[in-house]
Amino acid sequence: YNPDIEVGTMVETPAASLIADVLAAECDFFSIGTNDLIGYTMCADRGQDKVAYLYNPYQPAVLRSLQRIISEGNKAGIMVGMCGEAAADPLFIPVLIGFGLDEFSVSAPSILKARRIISQWTKEEADALLGGILLDTKQFTKATEVTAMAITKLDGTAKGGIIVSIKRELGIPVKFIGVGEKMDDMQEFDAKDFVSALFGE
Repeated sequence: YNPDIEVGTMVETPAASLIADVLAAECDFFSIGTNDLIGYTMCADRGQDKVAYLYNPYQPAVLRSLQRIISEGNKAGIMVGMCGEAAADPLFIPVLIGFGLDEFSVSAPSILKARRIISQWTKEEADALLGGILLDTKQFTKATEVTAMAITKLDGTAKGGIIVSIKRELGIPVKFIGVGEKMDDMQEFDAKDFVSALFGE
């Protein structure tokens, strides 16, 4: 028996997120269980078609909860990790980097893709992204409604046409990021380009 073994807290309920500062003072690390945290926070069962659209890590309530958990863990000087589908989401990874997440726990098939995306972002770039739109509740609420289907179906690449159509729907000025003055609707961009184009200034 090792009396110095690290003891952590699995944070996956709204109650736990609200007292994250108290829990952080009593444990050695946090592990955020996003699957349950999202479901309990939004009172939405992803298996029920009528409310499944609410099961979305991009919902402002979920974002604020995650930000609080990670922030309190960082303040206490403990490691904060995350498991669940959100940790492997190519469009959500920069959000988590901006929040200050220390460890991403993903399934074996997602390791290489997640590692590549993490390597593309600096903390400064992620912070700038958050400052642009992710903390704007009204805008982001509308963005989640429009992009939910596209976000869940993307797998590391995105079509330029998706970026343009979503930004037009949201009323965001379209800023082409392709080579030259015009972006081909069939041109592919990696996840970083997609996030920057959709949520950047």
